Amino acid sequence: MATLKGRAVVFGADGLVWTGGIASATTLAHHSSITVDRDSQVVDLPNDVGDIDGRVFYAGRKQLSVTVVPYHATTLAGAQTSLDAWSLLTGSAPGGAGVTCTIADSRGTIADDVYNVVSANMSRTQTGAATVDLVLEAFEDNDTTDLVV
Repeated sequence: MATLKGRAVVFGADGLVWTGGIASATTLAHHSSITVDRDSQVVDLPNDVGDIDGRVFYAGRKQLSVTVVPYHATTLAGAQTSLDAWSLLTGSAPGGAGVTCTIADSRGTIADDVYNVVSANMSRTQTGAATVDLVLEAFEDNDTTDLVV
């Protein structure tokens, strides 16, 4: 537990609520870090002498990078099940690509969205808990959450 003294800051990486995709009763995890990036495609519009006098921004994207430490309340086997689920090793999609997750952040709305998982990487070390790094993407103007065949 942390005690805040002096200036008020947002401290810690808790508060994300996952629905769908990875979320279940067996996928417990502590959030170790959360990063939200926003970007878009850009086209420069040059005038007749080559100077840029306009720009078009399109295909706005939000990328959420999350590091989690999967756990279970009582058993190592349960922790392994949670690690496998967070690593998306047990799903049908290769590496979990395309799995849809809805994220809500109890501390604010910046991370809130419906995302597609882009990648999931599991790491283990000799001296630390296993972690899973997830990269998820959402696009501002296009719904990429449904499968189109």
